[in-house]
Amino acid sequence: MIEIFLDDELFEMYRLDYLFGLLIFAGVIHVLSYYVGIVLLIPKYFTIGMIIYRFGRNLAYALLPPLFASAIALLIQEHEQIELFSGELIKQSFLYSYLLFAMMGIFESIIKKGKPLCLGNIKKNRKEKL
Repeated sequence: MIEIFLDDELFEMYRLDYLFGLLIFAGVIHVLSYYVGIVLLIPKYFTIGMIIYRFGRNLAYALLPPLFASAIALLIQEHEQIELFSGELIKQSFLYSYLLFAMMGIFESIIKKGKPLCLGNIKKNRKEKL
């Protein structure tokens, strides 16, 4: 739908197919971490399950800020009339911002000792099942 709305030329010029592929990849990482951490591990190993879920979730969410950084870099290239995606500006802005947010997410997933919110009362439900 977006390709039809923007026109094929703009869609290809900004390589939006990579953007949507990256969003799908982030969704797959998030779903896998949820399944492994929450569904498989929490019934027996609550703490490890929550760490794995937070780790995967944070790595998936860390892909979003680099998209904005890359969009800003693209706008800079377009404003300066530099060929889009030429040079290292896009790659470096994406890589450095992903590394920054991924490191923050990894750190948070290891040290966070909170209880899961918006996932239901997992610990209570676990005790009721036992």
